[in-house]
Amino acid sequence: MKFIGCISVIAWIAALTTAPPGFAQDYPAKPIRVIVGYPAGTTTDTAARLLTRPMQELLRQAIVVEPRPGANGGIGANAAKNAQPDGYTIFFGSVTNLTAIFTKANPVDAGTDFAPISDSLYSPQVLLVSSKLNVQTLDELIAHAKNNPAGTLNNAVTFAAQDLIMHAVKNSKGLTYTNIPFTNFAQFLPLMAKGEIAMHVNLFGNAQSALQAQSVRALFVTAAKRMSRYPDVPTAAELGVPGLERAGFAAGFWAPRGISAAIGQRLTDAAQAATRNDEVQQQFAKLDYEPVGSTAADQLRNFTETMRFFSIAAKSANYQPQ
Repeated sequence: MKFIGCISVIAWIAALTTAPPGFAQDYPAKPIRVIVGYPAGTTTDTAARLLTRPMQELLRQAIVVEPRPGANGGIGANAAKNAQPDGYTIFFGSVTNLTAIFTKANPVDAGTDFAPISDSLYSPQVLLVSSKLNVQTLDELIAHAKNNPAGTLNNAVTFAAQDLIMHAVKNSKGLTYTNIPFTNFAQFLPLMAKGEIAMHVNLFGNAQSALQAQSVRALFVTAAKRMSRYPDVPTAAELGVPGLERAGFAAGFWAPRGISAAIGQRLTDAAQAATRNDEVQQQFAKLDYEPVGSTAADQLRNFTETMRFFSIAAKSANYQPQ
């Protein structure tokens, strides 16, 4: 599998525009299938359904959202990449976890299998600590770790990217902790509420219910600036952990490689317009998602920079693909 950071953005877009011509004036002539790599009801699935409602009106054709969960989005992405590149099957989600950085056995190479359409949303990661832990700031968390026996500060991990974010905290601030693997947030949330799990990194949207229940508190976000809905939560950079701005979650539409430039542009236009829809923006705010609505070129550029960040972080942590 090739690392997309080695692929020229300009060359990649040029390859897209030289694909066989599509009859965009006749597109779409039948329903469009949007594959999501996560289960129905998850925030990614919800976002896809919110976006496809206005897209249906703009394209004057039905759009069916089809969840294909498994392998951190890999099963859905693999199904989408094998579809005909005619614009009738596209993928919605994040493809940053579909690279050799995180897994050995992955049939999807985002650099060669997909064409960018548009990033639709962005969410930073947040460092959460149990409210049972008597800490209010990152410095207090570090002091707590130093004042307690080694191994007593447990960090729940469900995905490698979370581990790499915590490794950056360890490198910058000297935080010591013990990783405990889990399969999903719901599995260990009760343990955080009890204080048996001390901390965890996740998306703000996924942590909403726990934050509202005050069973956890947020210490920092991996964003370039503070979130408007949470002005009291500092950024990681403010606390002396630089470089995490690319550690967030961007999700958008991707098409199988080979889609014509004309059809790709129609999808980009519809996806961009959908992110400007008032209802979409209101619902995204409730999910703590920032609407993006990028061009295809910007989507690829953002993806490349994000993958560069995780590649460097993985090398620094001596992380080996699982």
